[in-house]
Amino acid sequence: RFPIEVCENIIDMLYSVYLIDQVEHSRALHSCALVCRAWRVRSQRNLFYAVVFHDLAAIEKLSTVLDNAPHLCEYVHEVTLIGRTLHTTASPLSLLPIALHGKLPKLQAVTIKHVSEHEDWYPSASELESKSTKSLQYLPLHPRFSLFFSAFTSLATLQIYESTFRHFSDFARMIDSLPALQILMCIEV
Repeated sequence: RFPIEVCENIIDMLYSVYLIDQVEHSRALHSCALVCRAWRVRSQRNLFYAVVFHDLAAIEKLSTVLDNAPHLCEYVHEVTLIGRTLHTTASPLSLLPIALHGKLPKLQAVTIKHVSEHEDWYPSASELESKSTKSLQYLPLHPRFSLFFSAFTSLATLQIYESTFRHFSDFARMIDSLPALQILMCIEV
């Protein structure tokens, strides 16, 4: 039998800063959390440290999980929204600050990455999604998006990749709504 410290160090090695690794490692961390009680807390801390959302359903699912297990709210430090649906009427970005309002007190970083249709590294949108959502040329932000986004008072890093805002003022309000923002990275915005 291995000492729990050895197992915890192995579990900690499943954290990665790379998005592709995070998706793969999340499956392993989920399995580790189910092995035994001794592994659960360390696995959950790593699993919830960096959360990746691909669609609205994922945000709704996390919101429900956090409602049922409020202690997990403290574990979430990074949120990434990635996918082809960011520039559609079903954009998960619009729901993020509303669904997770008051649930992420330790959130430090948000990454937003739109994946265009010509990029083949990311899975293509299903036919059902294509028919039920309307494609847009920009991120659809509710007029009060900034108000809800400002609830993330500990957010220090915002990274935006390959995304378009309808108006510069939408972008400016989003940035201005984050009082603790220290790092802003924009690539192809």
